[in-house]
Amino acid sequence: MIAGDLSIHVDDATDTHAIKLSGILSCHSLHQHVYSPTHVHGHTLDLLITRDDQSVAVLPVDLPLLLLEIRVAIGLLRLGGG
Repeated sequence: MIAGDLSIHVDDATDTHAIKLSGILSCHSLHQHVYSPTHVHGHTLDLLITRDDQSVAVLPVDLPLLLLEIRVAIGLLRLGGG
């Protein structure tokens, strides 16, 4: 699992960095799970990336952060065979 603020506007289909990241993820059978904005200006910058075969439930959390202009997303990863 890779999680963090990648500062890439994955929500913008014309962003060259987002296009490159999408290609890298696809090439390595990885999936990005956060689709709602994580920044006050409406972009999805904070990502949660796993292998394609992993099931993840992303739970959006809006915390009143006074110093940060971000929203937090928490992901629950299913581990094990059951």
